[in-house]
Amino acid sequence: MGVILTGPPGIGKTTAIKAVVAQLRNNGVSVAGFYTEEERKGGSRVGFIMVNAATGERRRMAGVNGTGVKFGKYFVDLSVVDWGIKLLSGDGNVVVIDEVGPMENLHPGFIAAVENGINERISVLTVHERLLGLITGKAMNHKLIRLSISNRDEVPRLVVNHILELLE
Repeated sequence: MGVILTGPPGIGKTTAIKAVVAQLRNNGVSVAGFYTEEERKGGSRVGFIMVNAATGERRRMAGVNGTGVKFGKYFVDLSVVDWGIKLLSGDGNVVVIDEVGPMENLHPGFIAAVENGINERISVLTVHERLLGLITGKAMNHKLIRLSISNRDEVPRLVVNHILELLE
């Protein structure tokens, strides 16, 4: 049970997830899982940082410099994706996953861990449009919301209200 957010790159999926996490905490709801932020230098994207949704701890998942699995212009550190997988089993009433995307999917156990996380408790996840088919069949009882410019400001409130209803 929960919510899946999807939409084109740059539409605000991570911004929405961060707002949902903050509003859930303000309502006394504990969260587990992670979200991923862009790392920027001089206006250019140079990597991605995975953030523990419960504690705020940050680890660099991918960067233009470094070691790891090459994906486009980035090197993906699969040990950080592994850390993210472990966060999915952390204490929390709600599990947050941002995002189910191509970089995270480079880890051979990622999709199975997501499936376990979303089926064991209430969840909110963002899914890259191209990977939606990997998740929707396994995310039974999840409400699917496509973010757009016209709805992205109201979506966090709608998601939080839905999650709070599920927790009752």
